[in-house]
Amino acid sequence: MSQHDRAVKSESGARASPAPKLEVEDYRDHLVEFEFTAKEERELLETLWGIMQTMVDIGFGLDAVQQVIPAFVGSVSPSTEEITQAFNDNVSHDQKGAKL
Repeated sequence: MSQHDRAVKSESGARASPAPKLEVEDYRDHLVEFEFTAKEERELLETLWGIMQTMVDIGFGLDAVQQVIPAFVGSVSPSTEEITQAFNDNVSHDQKGAKL
């Protein structure tokens, strides 16, 4: 069972509907012009379906990476201001060295 076959709990704890399942037959007619075998059509449609599900997960913040990474880097990652300052310090240092 993939992550897309299970119901998802929202941040409030409410259960959401499971992701829709791919119905290959609903989309086969869109691939007629490519002259794929039935196996190739299924493989292409499953691949595209998986990509679309991942993009939706990312859009709604349900992607596993989005959920795990903050726990690892939340307290150690520099703020945007710190990154900007470090970049500006390096740029001004490089410019001073170039003038010499």
